[in-house]
Amino acid sequence: MDRQQRTQLHATLKTMHTLSSEYGFEIAVQALEEGVQRSRTSFHDAAILAARIAGYGLNMAPERGQDLHVYDEFLEGVQV
Repeated sequence: MDRQQRTQLHATLKTMHTLSSEYGFEIAVQALEEGVQRSRTSFHDAAILAARIAGYGLNMAPERGQDLHVYDEFLEGVQV
């Protein structure tokens, strides 16, 4: 964060404040550390990292979710 420009630092600190109130200080710090390492410190990136840390951790793959290939096949023939 020391290398960030003033506007970017302000946004990062605002993100820290918002995430701290939602997930707690420790998770907010972890999320921002991960984000800085990956050069992804926008609010949305940090919020996703914080949710993953709080939910099931960064080392576990996210749940697979629904298989939507039926819709992909259906929409292949549709012209927009």
